[in-house]
Amino acid sequence: MATTNRAITNPAMMNAFNAAVEEYRRAYPNHEVTVLATHRPPTEQHHLYKQGREWEGGAWVLMDPMKRMTDVDGLAKRGAINMIPSRGVDFVITMFGKVVWDATEYTPFGEILEKHGLWWGGRSNEFPDVDHCELRL
Repeated sequence: MATTNRAITNPAMMNAFNAAVEEYRRAYPNHEVTVLATHRPPTEQHHLYKQGREWEGGAWVLMDPMKRMTDVDGLAKRGAINMIPSRGVDFVITMFGKVVWDATEYTPFGEILEKHGLWWGGRSNEFPDVDHCELRL
């Protein structure tokens, strides 16, 4: 099960993330950033990877792009959030107490994350993951 235990997250990752959150809160006082996961076990990652895919010819094939959750399968390819210590964070933004999924609302926080040295998933050309950031080594 995914965890929000910050103790198993790379300290440099959490320091940069926390500094970005504080800067974002000052700039956007009616917005909040809530951590959804600081670590996701590989088996749970694989479950997310299978969404929108079917097993065909010995491989998982994307059949429904609208259901795709991730391109990292957690087994053959592990993401920063699947490692220990974790180098990734999944988060959600709330405005006036309500969760927001409009990707454009994540851009200001994404830019602040980048300013603090983190890679923001919203910059991915293949699969924009606006609610994810990581420390690239």
